[in-house]
Amino acid sequence: MKYRLLAVGEVMFETGMTDIRAETPRIDQRQVDQDQRIDRGVASGQVNEWEAIRINRQQGHMNKMEDRTKFEAS
Repeated sequence: MKYRLLAVGEVMFETGMTDIRAETPRIDQRQVDQDQRIDRGVASGQVNEWEAIRINRQQGHMNKMEDRTKFEAS
């Protein structure tokens, strides 16, 4: 699962999509913290793999909404 996230991050970096996220350091840090909590939950068994996939999918949807809002505001 971590490898897939890294691949997505590399694609975002290569396409320049990271420029959009650079404007919101507090939100970005919260997302990093959430990803770490999910990883810890999976490692401890409190969150199973399917729950982690669902949560990450929801986070992806939130990221798209954030990007759209930023684009419309500029």
